[in-house]
Amino acid sequence: MINLFVKLLIISAISISCSNAGETPSSGGAGGSSDVPVNLNSAVVSGIIKGPSGSQTELSGWIVGFSEVDTQVVHLGSISAVGYYQVGGVNLNKAQTMFLLTSDYKLKAVLSAPGSTLTSLYQYFTINSSFLPTITYSNKVLTFEDISVFNWTGSEVLDGDSNLVPDGLINFSLRSSFNLAEQDAVLALSSTDMDFDDLSDTTDYDVDGDGLANWMDTDDDGDGVPDWVDLDANGDGTIDSSDPYLEKKFTYGLESFSVQLKYSQILGISQTFDTWEKDFIFQAKKHPTTEVDSVRMMGSTSLFNNAQKLVMTSDPTVAPVPTAWDKNLEDNGLSEDSIADDGIYGIHVRLSGSALISENETVFFDVTSGSEKYQFGFAIPDVTINKFTTTVSEATRTITAYQTTQPIAATDMYWYAKIFDVDGNLKYQSTIISDTSVATFTIPTSVTLDAATDYVNVVFYSASHAQSSPSIIVESADISFSL
Repeated sequence: MINLFVKLLIISAISISCSNAGETPSSGGAGGSSDVPVNLNSAVVSGIIKGPSGSQTELSGWIVGFSEVDTQVVHLGSISAVGYYQVGGVNLNKAQTMFLLTSDYKLKAVLSAPGSTLTSLYQYFTINSSFLPTITYSNKVLTFEDISVFNWTGSEVLDGDSNLVPDGLINFSLRSSFNLAEQDAVLALSSTDMDFDDLSDTTDYDVDGDGLANWMDTDDDGDGVPDWVDLDANGDGTIDSSDPYLEKKFTYGLESFSVQLKYSQILGISQTFDTWEKDFIFQAKKHPTTEVDSVRMMGSTSLFNNAQKLVMTSDPTVAPVPTAWDKNLEDNGLSEDSIADDGIYGIHVRLSGSALISENETVFFDVTSGSEKYQFGFAIPDVTINKFTTTVSEATRTITAYQTTQPIAATDMYWYAKIFDVDGNLKYQSTIISDTSVATFTIPTSVTLDAATDYVNVVFYSASHAQSSPSIIVESADISFSL
């Protein structure tokens, strides 16, 4: 029975806002109590959430999320000033887990419940009610005050010290906090069931058993290589570009998506190279069994505010002009989306100069399909871009791409150089250099140089996690031979 105080809180909080977030998650309608029949296939789930101190007011403007275990479909809802949340469209007949984001979309907690042993935890459930027991957020996890009303399902995660925090979250981070080398050595040798939960790595929703679902884990297999640049992110032995079991490939709504981050070096007036233009290139392909009306991005204000889109024109010689971005991805053939009306949505976005890309930050592909609205999440990896200086010499006909430290840290890196004339026409492009110990390229004598007007641009990129889609691109400033 819900007490009178909670009922009054619910009535006062039916209008939910998330004004501090970059995008307001849809609530989907009014909530219900446990004794009201609901459509469990598409329920408006609601409840109360408390902060670490036990107060219902601590998490105002934060975001509660539900994630389906089999489809990885996500539904989001904001938390009101009195700790009330409601999330529409949740299929309670499918196993779900929950997670907590700050108002700026940083992951703060995952669901945890006592498992079948003192050293294991459950994270996935089904339930026959749309009003959930009160939740408390503390110490990286969400816990229900009453766990008896749930049907707990799915594999369990380790909790060696029985503190209700998955062992993989000891150092809570979306980076590789779960080090397989610290576990039983045989664990790292398994290529079919890395966490020994009787789920094949190809279909396991938490490959390394660290308590982070694959989509929110930037190192699925716990091998220390971030998924963004890992050629086999889930460690199943199949190269990702041809692997149908990636967390970024789906069976409903979207078939797949990709995220690229591009840093373009800006040459300062004193010839320094410590300023960047930062771009995202988002692309999503609709699933052939699903009609999709629109795809748009959701993320934090600090990331997306004042971002501009770069849309091409039908004239390939005209450079894209930055214009205001409404968070939508386009299927018009001019937005990094292949050809028009082919079911592939894309956008090239330039972030504002003050935009911050933060650790533990997430963005979501927000899909509208008829009356349905749902999201697919992506955790932005912690990326280190090192400052570098590119130099050119007419006398020796050499291009030195960088001095001592490679621009993209801690990953395989490839680079090539381009030479342009005074009108911006490409005169020459070098071969692709994959050996990171080689930082210098000699221009063939067959290439005629005009040192007064020609300039050089060098492009660095990471290994392709998805086919033909390197995750990280770094581009040097335009370097003149006359400098």
